[in-house]
Amino acid sequence: MESIKPVVDTAFQAVKTGVEVVRKVWSLMEAAAEKKPPSELLSQSAVRRIQGEDG
Repeated sequence: MESIKPVVDTAFQAVKTGVEVVRKVWSLMEAAAEKKPPSELLSQSAVRRIQGEDG
């Protein structure tokens, strides 16, 4: 049984790391989905100025 413990520990750590990665990715995706587009926060002329289209 002692020879299996390192394998189980490694598998457990891999799953734990995978769960953490999925949580971080999910959080980033959720934040991006909730972010308002610039057109809701800025006027059209401000958006054009930022894009360099309006002097």
